[in-house]
Amino acid sequence: MIAPLVAIVCGLIIAYMVEDVRMEAKPQPTGASIAPLGYVTGHLEACAALPFGRPVTPGMVTVLRGTESWKPTGHGSYQLVLPKAAVAHQYISNNYSQTFSFTLPPGRYVLVGRYKAEAPAKVGPMTFTDVTVAIGAVIHADLPDLCE
Repeated sequence: MIAPLVAIVCGLIIAYMVEDVRMEAKPQPTGASIAPLGYVTGHLEACAALPFGRPVTPGMVTVLRGTESWKPTGHGSYQLVLPKAAVAHQYISNNYSQTFSFTLPPGRYVLVGRYKAEAPAKVGPMTFTDVTVAIGAVIHADLPDLCE
């Protein structure tokens, strides 16, 4: 009766030791495994052209990966073409006391601000600016009031 009890205790000790060894063998995360990033912050300027000169014009700031381009539409006219890949967005409820901030991998981006429209089916005015994010850099990029 003692032999089976000793065998069970020895089995539990061996199982505990094997589990302990397995836990020590797991790779631990290091600082090198974290992707290097940059930081972009700024304001979505109020849209002065909206009716009644509202001092606060809420809107959404969206980060698009890439750069904008201009496509000829004929007769000397061009149309703005924005990148399609949205990587982040943030709602701005107060243009004066609230800033947007994004942590992004290095690269070229277009920050697009779209103001909240008065009518539900309408899209409000838009503003944009280009930024180039570098590792560890802090970029301050205000979105200008292009509504004027």
